[in-house]
Formats: sequence, structure tokens, C-alpha cells
Amino acid sequence: MDDCWERSLEFVELDRDAASRLVHQCDLRLTVEAVTPIREGCRGSIYRVQVAGGTRFLLKLFSTEDNPCAGERQLQHLLKDEVPMPELYYEGNDEVLHSSFALYELVCGMSLRDALHAGVRPGDELIEHMGRIAATIHRHLYSTVGFLDAGLNVKQQLPPATEWYSLFLGPRATARLGPELTAAVRKMVDAGRWELEDMDSHPALVHGDFRPTNIMVDHQRLAGIVDWEFAMAGHPLSDVAQFFRYGEDFGERERRTFERGYRSIPGMQLPREWERAGRLRDLANLLQMIDAEGERPRKNEDLRRLIVGIVVS
Repeated sequence: MDDCWERSLEFVELDRDAASRLVHQCDLRLTVEAVTPIREGCRGSIYRVQVAGGTRFLLKLFSTEDNPCAGERQLQHLLKDEVPMPELYYEGNDEVLHSSFALYELVCGMSLRDALHAGVRPGDELIEHMGRIAATIHRHLYSTVGFLDAGLNVKQQLPPATEWYSLFLGPRATARLGPELTAAVRKMVDAGRWELEDMDSHPALVHGDFRPTNIMVDHQRLAGIVDWEFAMAGHPLSDVAQFFRYGEDFGERERRTFERGYRSIPGMQLPREWERAGRLRDLANLLQMIDAEGERPRKNEDLRRLIVGIVVS
């Protein structure tokens, strides 16, 4: 699973004084009592912050190249009462760290990824709820695929999905995949061109990182969906495929239960071959990551394993 991956960006270490400096941008009356790092993920630096009075926040630092979703506050308004997500209290910049940051409501519970690692299998009610949540997000439609501005309007249209794979199959990716697997990837993409064209014709709001890592659960109930930085106008199947990326975590029953929950939202349907089409769409994400700069052996080995699983399935 992706918890074995090396970090793409170095974790930024914060002491209590540094955390206080950031928190005071939100409210000078807050007194930071404890700062605890949460070393999940590969890019952002995340902390649990406790202030006097017992209140706790989630503090997230972003690199200069990773900024919070510009429309996160608008997303909270749009999805209010439909999708559980932590409230964004404050977002700002810190000149000392040369970083943007955000303070969020701290969601109770643990990530679904951690629950799976602990041997806790999600029940049917939770999986069906996840299907309903995905469909609820995806029912907000767009006319094109692209990145969003603060008003959730497309500010930068992306090229057709059929062009993504050749862009991501750069020298690094092909070297790490090898000639035979690279050829198999190209063959699969060529065979699936019509499916990719169909995805482009049905763009919708997507979370963009809909993985068990970003799904918080508490006693078999959904507690919140976190990390909305990659929300965009995209392909709904990308969210679904990310959720089921590690097939060993979910069986046929979970996939059918998720599908039932998705289709329970009026007007929302998954394609008949949604699992196969979803793997094809997720292949673009995997190729983009394996083509990244820097040598991260564990990450690239896992990515290659996932790509092999898609191509030979």
C-alpha cells in the first residue's frame, strides 16, 4: 500500500513557537500547548495542534508548488450537509517557512487506510455510504475537464485524456517500466481510446485524491473526507478507481456494495464496465507518478506492480 512510499517533499519540522506563530494569524488569543506531527502522506507536513481550553486543530503546511484548493471554502458551502468534511478555519502564508498553511477542524477517528492495516474490515453500511458520498460529489457537473478557481469555475482547461498517457510516458517512466510493459501500456491505451473520450464527455466535480488515506472513519461510520487540494472538474471514475486502487483491500462484495450506494443517488449511474474503465483512468495517475523526478525505489516498485496489475487484468 502507499504508506510504504518515500516522501516526495521533506517533512517540515515545527516546534511549539513556530506553530504558535501560525495559529496566532488566526486568533491571537489562542495559546498552543502541544504540537504533534502526523507523518502521513508524501508531500504536505501535517500537525495536530492543541490549544488551551482543550480545542484541537489540524495544521497543514503546503510547499510553494502545492497550495490549498482555491475553492475549498466554496466546496464546503456547496457540499454542506451532504458530504462530511472538516471546516477550514483559516488559510495564510508564513514568510519564515516560505510556506502557505491552513488550520482545519480536527476530525475524530482514524483513516480507512489505518483501519485496514489494523485488520478492521469496513462493513457494508460504511462501503455503501462511501458510494453515496462519491455520487453526491460527482453530481455537480461541468462542461470541460480542468482546474478550478476560488469560485469553482474552470480556470485552466486540460487536454483530452487520450493525450495524457503519451505525456506521462516520458523517459523516466519508460525506463522504470521497461520496453515490454511500456508497449503493453500503449496497447491498452490505444484499445481504450473510446472509453477515454466518453469520460471526457461527462466531466464533473471530483475529490481528486479519493483514497482510504483521506477517508476518516470512527467505529465503522464515516467521520469525514479530508485533503481536498486536488478537487477539480474531472472524471468521476478517477475517484472510484483511486478508492479501489489496492484490490487486495476490497473484494467483490465491497465493489457491488459501493456500486449500490452510488446508484442510490437519483440520476447517478456507473458505466457497465466501470471497474475496467476505472483502472484505465487510474493508469494515467500511476504513470504520472512513476515518471516523477528523483529515485524512490519503494514507491516506484509499488507503482510498477500496480501498473502490471492493470495491464494484465
